[in-house]
Amino acid sequence: MKKSLLLFLVSVFIGGTAVAQTDNTLQFVDKNGNVVADGATVNGELEYVDGGSPEWSYWQVSSGLYVKNNASTATGVNVEGFISQIDNGGFQNCFPGACDAQLTQSGRFEGKAGEIPANGKVPFRNEWLPANNEYGKCVVEFKLHVMDIETVETAYGPIVSYVFRAYGPSVTVNFVYDETSAGINDVDATKENKIVARYSLNGQRLSAPQKGINIVKYENGKTAKILVK
Repeated sequence: MKKSLLLFLVSVFIGGTAVAQTDNTLQFVDKNGNVVADGATVNGELEYVDGGSPEWSYWQVSSGLYVKNNASTATGVNVEGFISQIDNGGFQNCFPGACDAQLTQSGRFEGKAGEIPANGKVPFRNEWLPANNEYGKCVVEFKLHVMDIETVETAYGPIVSYVFRAYGPSVTVNFVYDETSAGINDVDATKENKIVARYSLNGQRLSAPQKGINIVKYENGKTAKILVK
């Protein structure tokens, strides 16, 4: 009985400590500024990147998220991630600064530290690029690192470094590319805009609607997927 009680108390302590270790100075939010709960799973957003011609255009699935700094001073940030599934293509992390090399296999990665301005909100820039328009899925778990910013003045100018303070929230993103994937924009938001270009799923420009999924670009720059029956 005593042993069971001790194990229970230890588990409660560990659980409480784990919760206390989540620093919410930085938080994941959606495009409308709504906070994404720590540990949540969300679906990415499919985007058609129009390079001006089919050979330079491609599909990618972005996280669709942002990272908000709740502090009244600039805060350092980094992210670590784990790719648990990648059916094809490559995953690339560009948060918070320079883009890392594309990853094509499951495994862990870590970004390059940077900072978010006081009370700022910046895009959580990372995306999965399907290979040759192949349908599939990439699943990535992200965890924020809250960093202290340290500046040392030298004869050659200031040197800025980022020192780990605590773990921030985590989120799992399902990057999905299939026939039912949602486009980056609401179709309702583009109904009143003129269509200026139309493409097939493989990126070929169409002169008229064709049966199946059509990618339409509106004069306001927005893109949507439309099913033509």
